[in-house]
Amino acid sequence: MTKKMGLYLVAMVLFCAGCSLDATPQPEKKEITVDETPALPDVPDVTQREAKSAQAALPPAVPDEELSTAKASEDETAKQRAKWEKWEKEMPASPFDISIRTAYLDGACARGPVPEKRSDTRGITTALKGQLTYTGKDLLMEASLEGALVIDVHGTHLVEVPFNMEGGKKRPSTAILRMVRGADPWVAGQSREFVLETLPLSEAFCEFVPKSVSLNIAVQTFGAVDGKKLWPVASVPIHFDETVGMALDAQVQLIEGEKFVPAAAHAARFNQMLVTTLDGTTQWRSRSNVAYLDGLRRADGASFPRAVAGGDWKINVKGISSAREFENVAPAGEDEFVALVPLSITNISNQEKSLDDVRLLLEVAPDEWKKPMATGFGKMSASAIAAGKSVDTTAVFLRNRFERPTRLEVDISGTGSIYVNVFSYEVGPERSPLNN
Repeated sequence: MTKKMGLYLVAMVLFCAGCSLDATPQPEKKEITVDETPALPDVPDVTQREAKSAQAALPPAVPDEELSTAKASEDETAKQRAKWEKWEKEMPASPFDISIRTAYLDGACARGPVPEKRSDTRGITTALKGQLTYTGKDLLMEASLEGALVIDVHGTHLVEVPFNMEGGKKRPSTAILRMVRGADPWVAGQSREFVLETLPLSEAFCEFVPKSVSLNIAVQTFGAVDGKKLWPVASVPIHFDETVGMALDAQVQLIEGEKFVPAAAHAARFNQMLVTTLDGTTQWRSRSNVAYLDGLRRADGASFPRAVAGGDWKINVKGISSAREFENVAPAGEDEFVALVPLSITNISNQEKSLDDVRLLLEVAPDEWKKPMATGFGKMSASAIAAGKSVDTTAVFLRNRFERPTRLEVDISGTGSIYVNVFSYEVGPERSPLNN
């Protein structure tokens, strides 16, 4: 993450190497230039009308003000890139060791049946908690956090989102929690906790995944010897897949009071993370109470087919996809889609059974479950399946374009629920203009 990403937590217990979401019981510069339009040659036998026609066929000149704006935009982007590249080069000289406990996106994507009726949200913020250890020789009398969330939008320009410096003393948005002051100066070897939050970013950024996103952090200090100095200390990668949903395969720790409980992480969406603890319990937890020793990495989605069995039934999940309609059943709103889950259901008992025994639910967002629509599997509840026979069908679920399903719940009568990982990056958000 940076040269000095230190360990903040005690060494965690690695476990659950083969842990899966499936079958887990649940508790519930290039400068732009344009040549002037060349003059027409002075040819005596060309008529005035022909000359005007030839002149009109030439490409129009770009207005000077447009050229000026384009060049100014390029110049500004070049300055921004140079600034952050300079920060990165200065990080090794920083007299601070930094350890990141957790870093995540918070907020929500807009929701509604059609764009004009989408609900506004508070936007997208980035939150981070960590620890700074001073390793220098000066006596620091003041220290504060500086920096920004830097978004490279498709390599064309940079968006900089400043830190939120508001908030009271009891719950600051961005601060070194033990304030550095004359009566309590920062000395070598001393560590101090800090929190950080950016100002809100437009929820329009849910529409696409930028080329890169990083949280660039510096410490502004005033020392007895060096006076005022700015020390870049970290560039923390932020995954924008998390706005709709990102798969994980990582070991984390849940913060429960004074205890740290090891867990396996499976998925994340904004400030929620899906984890499984040692006792086999899988649930969504707030990211503010989840810590990890290393930066989280984007994992692949589920592979198919995936088979589960319980009681008298075996369910083979063949995949998941998105569509506007299925068998002439279509959502009314243009922001509404259907998730299609093709299935093969086998009666593994020695007698005829009814599909009433099998209930399906799809988790379209953290702890938000949808029943099948009245088509495909949704209209087969009374169907009888002979012993040893199978039926192929498709379960169809209503979902919003910013929802990326995570798990399929298969509830079998007399057996309980089994959960199947159906996470796929191919589902949501549809119609994103910058991803086409």
